[in-house]
Amino acid sequence: MADKLIRVNSRVSVMASQVAYVREQLTAFESVTFAALCAGAPNMATVVSRFLAILEMIRNREIYVEQAEPLGSITISVDRGGNGQ
Repeated sequence: MADKLIRVNSRVSVMASQVAYVREQLTAFESVTFAALCAGAPNMATVVSRFLAILEMIRNREIYVEQAEPLGSITISVDRGGNGQ
């Protein structure tokens, strides 16, 4: 049982650190592409964690995400209007 709690806590910790990373990047640049956010990721798990962090931030209406065309670049920016789209 304790092992499961440790795994859950580490996942929460990873998610929190990736949300913090995305916020840090948006503070520095106001908008950034998903590709740029993941360019320095050490592994696929980090890319997935950053994507999940972005979904969480959209849900919380912290960021705005745009994609002009299918399979096109995804741009993330600070959601000043509370749209969360």
